[in-house]
Amino acid sequence: MKQVKVFEQFFMEAVETAVNQFAKDEIQDGHDAKVFLGQFNGDQFKAQQTDKTWPDGTPVTKHFNKFQNVSLKGEYQLVDSDRGWWYILGPKNTWYAVKHADYGTPPFEY
Repeated sequence: MKQVKVFEQFFMEAVETAVNQFAKDEIQDGHDAKVFLGQFNGDQFKAQQTDKTWPDGTPVTKHFNKFQNVSLKGEYQLVDSDRGWWYILGPKNTWYAVKHADYGTPPFEY
């Protein structure tokens, strides 16, 4: 039983997600970035969005479009960057960028 658990732990550490890679990219660019699991209750918030991604699944940031009202419900991974943005990987591999300065507190729980 213990051997299986060790194998599962090893396997999970070997999996690289687009969210983790994007956080690493932010850090490599000199920004403090952390990955969180955000809980969204369906309330609307303003965000830019894109479904254009690099082969590793990270967003092509120059393709974030104008701000729109967005509503997400459920749990989604996100990157909190000291660049001043939350980057959320939402449903259907759509990325959302929410500007810290637009909100006193995040428009979601994490």
